[in-house]
Amino acid sequence: MIKNIHVEQLRPGMYVADLGSTRLAREVIHNYGYMADANAIETLKNYGVSVVAINTDKGLDVPAKAAKATPAKPVSFSAEMARAKNIHKQTISLIKNLLSDVKLGHAIDTGAVGQVADDIVSSVFRNPNALMCLGMIRRKDNYLMEHSVNLSVLMAIFGKHLGFEQGYIRETAIGALLHDLGKIRVPDAILHKPGGLSDAEFAVMRTHPAHSLEILQNLPDISRIALETAAQHHEKIDGTGYPHGLSGEQLSIHGRMLAIVDVYDAITADRCYHDRITAQEALRRMLQWTRHHLDGELLQQFIKAIGVYPVGSLVRLASGKMGVVLESRRDNVSKPLVRIFYNYKHRHYLPIEDVDMSRPRCTDHIIKAEDPRNFGIDIDQFMPV
Repeated sequence: MIKNIHVEQLRPGMYVADLGSTRLAREVIHNYGYMADANAIETLKNYGVSVVAINTDKGLDVPAKAAKATPAKPVSFSAEMARAKNIHKQTISLIKNLLSDVKLGHAIDTGAVGQVADDIVSSVFRNPNALMCLGMIRRKDNYLMEHSVNLSVLMAIFGKHLGFEQGYIRETAIGALLHDLGKIRVPDAILHKPGGLSDAEFAVMRTHPAHSLEILQNLPDISRIALETAAQHHEKIDGTGYPHGLSGEQLSIHGRMLAIVDVYDAITADRCYHDRITAQEALRRMLQWTRHHLDGELLQQFIKAIGVYPVGSLVRLASGKMGVVLESRRDNVSKPLVRIFYNYKHRHYLPIEDVDMSRPRCTDHIIKAEDPRNFGIDIDQFMPV
């Protein structure tokens, strides 16, 4: 069995089948498929390798004590929504308390952080659409907390799509939850400024990942995976990011993943200094930024993970009806579950109807995504929350 694991989980006697990079394979081990020994493991770490694929049929598996529970059994969107609402509410409350604790110099409850990360990952494995749907309901004055929760959910969805182990995904979710704690040390006048920042103000803003790292390094039991995830979310592939100007393979895969997720969630949200854009426009712009800023291969995988029409997208159908995507079908991204409520041609609302476009009897299909603002539609009113 081929299994993706973090390099920190690699042990002598494991059979490394793939490093995810042909160039690294040539430079580090010269060929694939070797039994990891202590020296080889240290070499991989020195080269900045984050994730490797092991073949458990030819070597040792992850130790039982490091193994996590079997992924939760998938359930329907409606069945998961009640649990997802509770998880979302508890996580928002936790982030609020964490920010307060940091501001007051109090100890951070890492046990509570780990528990909500477990809950988020389990919910995503049961049905990723429920928490993603809840993440679409936003308030400008709650952005910092909602953003951290959304990133944790999106990282879990991303990691699940890439086939990572649940334990590894949990650590990246923790890093996402805690990635912006350093912003509590940025003056409110800068953090919530409605206009553009001056050079001096932006220099202050750029310090927040370093502040986050400083805070997290003092926490007991914080993993290297979580630290790297949080610390590298503003680094860029070409080395022009911050706080350390890392580039290329210097960046961990989870750091590159969070950089993608962070940008996506930020530009699809209303902020004090800009209006949100649609998911489709966000992904189009992000594809343009892959040459210098974002990992292009990972971005393509992220698009596959959330779907061509992500949850919360307003879509127009061939029939002229319009609706919001409630559930994305990972096996058929062009045929999601859509809540119909509007007539495009006549510009009036319709009785609400949920249509599963993947069913054989459904003869309608999506033509394109639309911007709700062009129709004066408040998507939040039609989300099942």
